[in-house]
Amino acid sequence: MPRGELDQYETTAGRIVAQRLGGVEHARDVLDAPAATHDVDIELPDSRVIALEVTSAADREIEALRATALGREWKASSLGRHWWLGVPENRKLKVKTLMAGVVPHLEVLEQYDIDEVGGPRRPDRHLPQGTHPAVVEAARGVFALGADRATRLGIPKPGETALVMASLHGGLSSNFGMLNELVAECASAKAAKLTAAEADERHLFIWMRPSAAGAELAVATLPPPDSRPALPNGINVIWVATGPSTPDALYGKLWQLRSSGGWEDVSAIESAASVIPLYERG
Repeated sequence: MPRGELDQYETTAGRIVAQRLGGVEHARDVLDAPAATHDVDIELPDSRVIALEVTSAADREIEALRATALGREWKASSLGRHWWLGVPENRKLKVKTLMAGVVPHLEVLEQYDIDEVGGPRRPDRHLPQGTHPAVVEAARGVFALGADRATRLGIPKPGETALVMASLHGGLSSNFGMLNELVAECASAKAAKLTAAEADERHLFIWMRPSAAGAELAVATLPPPDSRPALPNGINVIWVATGPSTPDALYGKLWQLRSSGGWEDVSAIESAASVIPLYERG
């Protein structure tokens, strides 16, 4: 059922597409709209109408883990410094167990004045020869809980308690197969809604979320592939965007796929100056 108003991703996607096509966007999936109403109409100067539906491609389980890790402060009064953990995305990860169980190991690392274990300088997680056995054991404890890096940060300000912070990261490889599969899944899920829309064309806008790591990295770092997904009848254009990487950006990359043809990188085609960046919205 309609939520009453579009969210920031739907609003921004509508404005991006409207600006690219030289049209004006009108919210459709609003209070009192019929069930299964598409998100936005784009009215073009020649009076044609584009029906636009907006969605995200994401790993929902990984998104839930991110929300748990980042959604609260993990205080550790026994530590003298703030710490940051790098954590590979793993659906079996127990975030609360990690954040509570890692503290005694970090205490040992502080005791021996260790700034970091794991990370890019030690991707094999092996510590230098001669490392104190207590440090080796503490590092193994950190890794066993699911982190692949622990980095010591600054000293808490007077009156503050040390925090253990974590960020989840995906794999380091791009995956066009995953990209095309996710796009096909999104298109299949939204086909009925778009097909029912009274419009001259039907477009689907997909935000590629970081939790869909291989697909998101493919769009963010590589030129479009020769391969393409199979699309259901009735969807004329697919837009795929990655999130902005700087506060003043609207998106990272923007790709387009028409029902006949291949992927095209349209990121650099005319800046969407009229669009409100996601970072500036509530």
